[in-house]
Amino acid sequence: MGIEVSPECGLEYHRLIQAKELIENGGIPDILPQAYYERFHLFDDNRLTIAVFHLREAVIRNCGFVTLTKPFLDELADVLRGRVCFDVLAGGGRLAWELNERGCTIYPSDNFKWKEHKDSTAYYFERIFDVEDIDCHEVIERDVDEGDVVMIVWPHDWAKPIAERAFKKGAKVLYIGELGGCCAEEEFCDGFEFDYIKTCYRTYGGLHDELYWVSQR
Repeated sequence: MGIEVSPECGLEYHRLIQAKELIENGGIPDILPQAYYERFHLFDDNRLTIAVFHLREAVIRNCGFVTLTKPFLDELADVLRGRVCFDVLAGGGRLAWELNERGCTIYPSDNFKWKEHKDSTAYYFERIFDVEDIDCHEVIERDVDEGDVVMIVWPHDWAKPIAERAFKKGAKVLYIGELGGCCAEEEFCDGFEFDYIKTCYRTYGGLHDELYWVSQR
């Protein structure tokens, strides 16, 4: 059920504005306002709809497509700490940077080739943090060793060959994204086993991205 018009709507609107300002100033929230997680964002109060869309744009531009909160990052860091990880589609690098700040070892890379995708929203992205400009397959061949983790985060339509190359090197694959939806190709979603990783992660309303360990069938 959407948020109805009430005095609480005004408060929720201001929460959305504050969250947007926090993220635009480099902060990570503990949690985002409930309106961000609502299914369709078609509220009776149009200010909420507009504010939610603007907040989502701020999240993408500053953090990437994954909705980052402090509790989620803490839990993901617990999963990855002690492993050597390669975020091969790192975008602006915020996810890798936050995890490294929490004691992980994440090497972010991205040649932004996916900006050429006809449906790309990569106009949002710049290299905010230190992200190596290199093709994902090249970095896997050059750097990944057996037992390392290759992170595939919100790919367009080339996740399957990335996973296959990672498996050939004896690496584990961590996937963050949807299975049949806004990211990754059908051959990837249907061609591997996905073991759900339980965290406190909550995504933008209407999306279904989750975290999975990927394995070969």
